Amino acid sequence: KHPFARHRSMPVAQIAREPLIAFDRKDYPDYHEMLDNVFVGTKFKLRIAEEHDSSTSLIAAIEAGAGVAVCAESLVCTAGLRLKVIPIKPPPAPVIIGAAWRASGLSPAAMDFLGCAKEVNPTVRSLIER
Repeated sequence: KHPFARHRSMPVAQIAREPLIAFDRKDYPDYHEMLDNVFVGTKFKLRIAEEHDSSTSLIAAIEAGAGVAVCAESLVCTAGLRLKVIPIKPPPAPVIIGAAWRASGLSPAAMDFLGCAKEVNPTVRSLIER
């Protein structure tokens, strides 16, 4: 029911005016570094209304109306239809994820994971096959 829910995307400056629900700074320092990078050009000081130690408590706080959150789209997998995810304008830099494994080979579960990564993103495919 938040006013942002009617929009297809939301400017960073507009988000900066809202109380933010965030992951705990102690447990998620990289998340707070990402927030700093996303809001670096705004004139507003971020107002972190609440900090949470898990995605489930973060989702519950957003759902309760305590504020908005900046998070990865993958949170939708956990939140389902309870929350609306709206892209940020301009979009933040993508998060780069790497994988490493022993030269002796991969477990069947790891092979399945890399197979899924190859299907989802062609860039991953080219990096894995090198």
